Amino acid sequence: MLPPLYHGPTSLDPTNPILPHNICYPHNMFTPSMNFGATNYKVPFLPLSENFSDRKRSVKTNGMDSKNQFEIDIEKVVHGDDSRTTLMVKNIPNRYTSDMLLETIDENHKGTYDFFYLPIDFKNKCNVGYAFINLTQPQHIIPFYKTFNGKKWGRFSSQKVASLTYARIQGKAALVSHFQNSSLMNEDKPYQPMLFYSDGPNAGEQEPFPMCTS
Repeated sequence: MLPPLYHGPTSLDPTNPILPHNICYPHNMFTPSMNFGATNYKVPFLPLSENFSDRKRSVKTNGMDSKNQFEIDIEKVVHGDDSRTTLMVKNIPNRYTSDMLLETIDENHKGTYDFFYLPIDFKNKCNVGYAFINLTQPQHIIPFYKTFNGKKWGRFSSQKVASLTYARIQGKAALVSHFQNSSLMNEDKPYQPMLFYSDGPNAGEQEPFPMCTS
């Protein structure tokens, strides 16, 4: 089971080791270069036995490779060369709630996704600037990308520009497995990830999240 609070950096991104410390982060969920809207940051401990110069060079090289693997290449999607479906939506205005963001998404994309999660800062009761969404088919990424990537948000006169990348954890089944036994599922509903039916008469409607298995 995941700890209720994660007070260190994610293991994914050595180039961006500073994270808000008062937010519930599912471990290994995130991609590089995340935008955070919260304050109160915590710097990780650097072991005295580690050579800082060597680490700095390694971070620079590995960080670039890591970032590139999460970039969305629409041409690859169009030609069926990339089958990933889970995206990270970044630079979201912090005052957006899950309902607001889903309302915006559903204007043109209702029924095309089956997972949604907007992490919330428990202390400040606002989102932390990014969300995760799983599209039911890779081809749904094309119109979704055109709608949001590089575009400003419609509410709160925000100047933030949306940016999309692939998430590390891919697919509905993997996301359910990741969150199912998380302490996050003990929080109030607005803090939890959400599932949606992708077919049948209830397509596009919210689906109950599977019960904890342990």
